[in-house]
Amino acid sequence: MTGNILRRLLCAVLCIGLLCSCTAATESTESPPEPAKTKAVTKREQQVSVEVQWIETTAEIPPGDPELNGCLWDGPMPEGVDLRDRLYTDGFGIMNVIDLDGNFVHWGLSGDAIDTGLDFDNGRQPYSQRSILMKNVQKMAIGYLAFLVIDGNQDLWGWGSNPHLLMYDGDSNYPTREPIKMLSDVKDVAAGDFEAAVVRTDGRLQAWCRQEGWQKPVTLRTGVEKICSVSTLLHIDQQHCLYYYPDGWSNQQKPKLLDRDIDDVSMLLWNFFLERKTDGSVWIRHFNSKPVLLAEDSIQLAYNGYITPDGTFWGCRESDPGYTLIIQPMDSACSILGYGSSGDVHIMKDGEIRVCLNEEEAEGGGPG
Repeated sequence: MTGNILRRLLCAVLCIGLLCSCTAATESTESPPEPAKTKAVTKREQQVSVEVQWIETTAEIPPGDPELNGCLWDGPMPEGVDLRDRLYTDGFGIMNVIDLDGNFVHWGLSGDAIDTGLDFDNGRQPYSQRSILMKNVQKMAIGYLAFLVIDGNQDLWGWGSNPHLLMYDGDSNYPTREPIKMLSDVKDVAAGDFEAAVVRTDGRLQAWCRQEGWQKPVTLRTGVEKICSVSTLLHIDQQHCLYYYPDGWSNQQKPKLLDRDIDDVSMLLWNFFLERKTDGSVWIRHFNSKPVLLAEDSIQLAYNGYITPDGTFWGCRESDPGYTLIIQPMDSACSILGYGSSGDVHIMKDGEIRVCLNEEEAEGGGPG
């Protein structure tokens, strides 16, 4: 008899449990999620529609400033030269170029070449009086008040007046006006205002910044091939997958997968960037948009554009603040477009560098 009572009690408990679970399931499907648990959608997470406007006529390049115009090569454009690794300008006529002999050359609206080219007290430094800052240089990255360069031995060197980029530890002279060796076995480098990243020859992605505990390189990932940075850090791994860090560079954060079969990537402004896939096709996208096809085949990406197999450089620029990109063939090998700021810089197909400043900068203006 006792056994029968226990069995009846057990059945009653099971029936009540099933009834409660069914009621809870019904309520969960009909009720909205709790507001406190709803994740806020940030600007970068919102879906973006990329609009492309094509202009078929070739853009003619102005003659530039006779004093500031320079030369990168003489004759036909050499094959396999990535101009993104060899040229930096801030749009105010400050020019930093790695020539084809590996010399890091500086000129423009700055008289003090060693101190990162941001001192305007001495006015214009013509191309004819250019300075060689360092020799045997392969690649450069310039952040806020600091140069980072990789030499022919794959050593990373830096100089300037930003302790966060230079990993200043208080034991050496600062600011440094001469290149100092920072790391060995480096094949790629990127820099922001107060953070920098490198890819070591063994595939480690390392970063450092002004954040506490990040004064020395911190390993973020392994198996990385190359990196790119403007507003955030992107990297391509050895399986041709493209990743980015949506909330900054942190060893506590896993990067977000953006795309696959990627050979190269090049940043534009306002979080737009170009992708070159392993089949040679070129696509443009935003961090939160679907890629838009620009070209079915290409030789390489370039500053603000790409080069097609017929040698044409197609420039990409914004029409107005927003999400419309203008694509137009340019009468140059590569152009850095100022997006309506202080000026543009164009590398012509014969190697001439044309520095095209707006009127204020051409008359000797500049930042500060």
